[in-house]
Amino acid sequence: MINGEANLEKILNLLTTLAPIVVLIDEADATLGNRDSGGGGSDVDSRIFSKLANAMGSPENRGQILWILMTCRPDLLPIDLKRQGRCEEHISLFYPDNEQERLEIAEAMVKKNNIENTFTDWSPLTKHDLSLSGADIEAILIRCRRNARNNGRKVVSQEDLL
Repeated sequence: MINGEANLEKILNLLTTLAPIVVLIDEADATLGNRDSGGGGSDVDSRIFSKLANAMGSPENRGQILWILMTCRPDLLPIDLKRQGRCEEHISLFYPDNEQERLEIAEAMVKKNNIENTFTDWSPLTKHDLSLSGADIEAILIRCRRNARNNGRKVVSQEDLL
């Protein structure tokens, strides 16, 4: 067994021992590769992918190991991993698509990051023509706080948001 295969075997045995357990794989499209080795991958990569896919679909692991795959590109996830029995629930998280949703996210991010502010107009963050994710809104607010602190203020003002 090649090193990667041996490591995967150890990990799968550990997961079985620790069950019930949740396994979260971020950037699954890039992390897990594909069963197809035609794209420059090796036979080892293909065997590792196959072993992981089998573990995800194993009836013995059902209810014991919960696999959560996260990706911004579900179109790049191998179809083998998206089938029933491996990843049974697909949850799409979309960008907020209206001003109210963006406002709720902005208010939550202000609270989460303890950003003192005197905002009276949230429209620079919430106007309808913006396509911002929650992470984008949070980053903007953190930059506003940094700007205020760089200017000797603890409270973020409306001007920082503009």
